[in-house]
Amino acid sequence: MKRFNFIYLFLAVVGVLSLASCEHKYADYTPGSADKNTGVYFPSTAALAVTAEDTSVEIPVARLNADAEATVTFRAEDVSESGLFTIPNEVKFAAGEAESKIVINFDGTELVTGIKYPVKIKLAEEEASSYAISEYTFNIYIPEPWNSMGQGIYFDDLLWTILDGGEMYQGVGAYVEFQQHALEPNRIRAVNVYAPETIGTMWGGVPQFMTFTAGEETTYVEFDITDPNNVKFGEVYTDSEAGNAQVVYLNIKVVGDQQGTLYDLACLVWESAGPVVLKDGVITFPTQGVELAAFKDGAYAGYFGIGNTAGYMQYYLPGTEFVNYDMAVTYDGMYVSADGTTASAIFNFAFGADVATYKFAFLPGDITADPAEAIEAIVAGSSDLKIYEGDVDTKRWEVELTKGVYTLVAVPYSAEGEAKADNAIAYNFYFNGTGDMPEVNVEVEVNTPAYFAEEDKKAEVEAESPACFNVACKVVADASQLKAVKYWYGNAEALVSQKVDDDTLFANYAGDASKIIEKIAENGAALMTFNVTAETPNFVVKLRFETIYGTNVDKTIEYELPKYDGTFPVGAYKFTEGDYEEVFTIVPAKSYTTFFWTNSTFDGSSWYCDFNPETSILTMDGILFNYEDEGSQFGKLYGYYNQEGTLVYSYQSSDNAEFNGMAPLQLSVADGAMALKTYYGAAIFNYTAEDQSFTGQFHFLFTPEATIEPYVEEEAPATSAKVLSVAADKVDYAGVKAVMAERVEVVKPMAATPLGSMKPATLKR
Repeated sequence: MKRFNFIYLFLAVVGVLSLASCEHKYADYTPGSADKNTGVYFPSTAALAVTAEDTSVEIPVARLNADAEATVTFRAEDVSESGLFTIPNEVKFAAGEAESKIVINFDGTELVTGIKYPVKIKLAEEEASSYAISEYTFNIYIPEPWNSMGQGIYFDDLLWTILDGGEMYQGVGAYVEFQQHALEPNRIRAVNVYAPETIGTMWGGVPQFMTFTAGEETTYVEFDITDPNNVKFGEVYTDSEAGNAQVVYLNIKVVGDQQGTLYDLACLVWESAGPVVLKDGVITFPTQGVELAAFKDGAYAGYFGIGNTAGYMQYYLPGTEFVNYDMAVTYDGMYVSADGTTASAIFNFAFGADVATYKFAFLPGDITADPAEAIEAIVAGSSDLKIYEGDVDTKRWEVELTKGVYTLVAVPYSAEGEAKADNAIAYNFYFNGTGDMPEVNVEVEVNTPAYFAEEDKKAEVEAESPACFNVACKVVADASQLKAVKYWYGNAEALVSQKVDDDTLFANYAGDASKIIEKIAENGAALMTFNVTAETPNFVVKLRFETIYGTNVDKTIEYELPKYDGTFPVGAYKFTEGDYEEVFTIVPAKSYTTFFWTNSTFDGSSWYCDFNPETSILTMDGILFNYEDEGSQFGKLYGYYNQEGTLVYSYQSSDNAEFNGMAPLQLSVADGAMALKTYYGAAIFNYTAEDQSFTGQFHFLFTPEATIEPYVEEEAPATSAKVLSVAADKVDYAGVKAVMAERVEVVKPMAATPLGSMKPATLKR
């Protein structure tokens, strides 16, 4: 099953392993009918470039049904209220003519060069096509005078953040054209940097989740290089708390949330991250200081990830020589003298093609977080440091050191003797010398949160964090020996069945708990707590303590949780009504009144639900676990039902059989018997690029008449319910259709981008 949020851009679930996948047969569906009207639409939405000598511009209009002559009316709006345009209110088609023109008159001498004048055209709804654009705001403008500078190179370290699947590299590049303003030479711009052809060249094809929004219009990334040490680009975005940022939209939309909403991708650099600089013909963005951001309707909407993590996001201007002053070093062991009194550390260096010589020094402790002062001291030749020098032919060093923690700081130099401080490296290591490797002792104890609470707080903690679904972990260690802490927790059986080794687990699934090192330093111990979101009798927590010595201390503790002792009858239940049947599982969550409802045999999604012991009513309001900020999912497009994306589905919950309006799902519990009080279903809709109508079926549909019985594990696994066309006497499908109709634009752009015309990657860094 393919969910709308298949790249899950906003959220990361820590400590969760995927334990199963879901797959469904494709359901039958009824295609929507073809347009029975004229079917008019705009075949192109490109901006309209004119000159000062022009007196008119034409907007092409096409139609699907061209048999007879026709006159189609439209509404036009001069959005900028410039008063410069004379616009008709109708367009005529001759018999057999599939395309015509809307002619807009103006005096070109009155237009300001570089200013875009938006004109909104809306074709008559009764004649508009259901499957194409019939309303659009066109920009009319006189282009500014720009001259080509030739080809430069764009290196990407931004989109890499979200590219999914395959072997992807940071610093992949492509050739792009640069232009310089004819009248303002400090204004330069790169052409079509984030266009399908450029992305396809860099990545060997365009990812299917990317939708390009500029149509036929050329796009630009413009730079103001007046101050090379503080290059400006894009526009300024201001946040009341975070301050100012420079932002440029990337001409790309992607799905970014559980509802399938399309968001604009943007490159955003906060002032606090540091400046964008131009040096030696290269525009460089701050390392780990570029945000891949989500914007919706021009407003900041979310965080996709940090880009430029390796510092490769750069624009090489035409004529700039591509140079590489990168360097790396590894600590490869040591030699001990024959008499055992001295020891030497062995290091091996590697260099970029343009490094000629280099200098390095050893600083005590770990200063990798801020090596600037040490780099400056090496470049200045400080007498306080023992500085080693070598050329690129000298890659291996044996350096006599005493036992301790060090940071090796190295600076590369060009053939002309210029220090390349921006390419300096800081490498932290522990040298054992002639002694034994220090032993790091970490004690971990797992129990209930109340167990670790002070005596007078135990009852309060137990009430807030019941032992049946909350676990506490006490860590005792010497904080000075710890560098980082990672953790994973979950079901021990699931971990075994997945056959995931610890290194893979901690690299790909673990969360970061390094903040507890500060607590350990203050108190000698720290307490970690975990909320177990299901009945997990075989609970396991795995901890990895990374030490300053380059070693790891791994701890695995299994813990049997107390049985749930609340009043609500948790477990698996089978819902049956007519031809529909589904298994749902209800498990304890955070407290004695908060539970999770899992759609066991459909898509495995988990929803919050609350139980009121006084009324014996269980209520599920459509809030999805791990997507709490997104609000209720009921009535929204939720996900793909098939891999091709031609079927989508939505959860529906209503207090009426017509499904006119969404409402929380309610289930009553009386003497152990369960019954629905509301109407609940999962509706499947047909969607293709050619047919965007919402004809479809229900995957399951349950009313207050449904039968609810405990599901016994010994039964054969429940299969997905049959997908049936909705009978008119059972539910008015139009009610569901009305709820969904306004969301057609959400899925409209999701057709796969053809890759046949894409060029393979030609340049990699």
